[in-house]
Amino acid sequence: KLFFENADHVTQSAFNRFWQWVGPTEHKLAHQRDLAGMFNAGLIVGFVTRASSIAILTPLPERTFLIRFSVKYAGEMAISFKAKDVVKHYAIKKDDVMLQHLADFIRSSHSALRTIVAVDPATDEYVTLDARSALEPFTSASKGAEPPVGYDAMVGMTETFNALSLLPSAIKSEQPN
Repeated sequence: KLFFENADHVTQSAFNRFWQWVGPTEHKLAHQRDLAGMFNAGLIVGFVTRASSIAILTPLPERTFLIRFSVKYAGEMAISFKAKDVVKHYAIKKDDVMLQHLADFIRSSHSALRTIVAVDPATDEYVTLDARSALEPFTSASKGAEPPVGYDAMVGMTETFNALSLLPSAIKSEQPN
């Protein structure tokens, strides 16, 4: 309804408006692997308005939250959460997830959040899950924090540097820069 208004025919301009909207979200899912995994697991509930997130969270206990794509800002995401008797919304900033996975950001910055609203991929129904358990597979710790191919882990680097300093200078000078 937002783009095509139940039309039988989609014009090029309507399709372009749609792609300008959904393209940034698709790009985020394609290039931030933790987000694609979270989305496929139902932990990101999709394009949900503020009003809908309020309706979903209002009857639920305090400290319950959901992760959603913004309907207002293309490619942006938000966390809606129940705090006391009100639902609040936090716009996820680029800096929040620049150097860490979204699951790590939520677990460290929003540790008071206990229950996540997710979409059951089999039924498309909303379900509530323990946030810590649900987010665990998408944290950097669960992935063993492996360095990218072609790079070395920093683990044991002190020992490596100490060992290199003990090498004779002739051997050290043969090492590539």
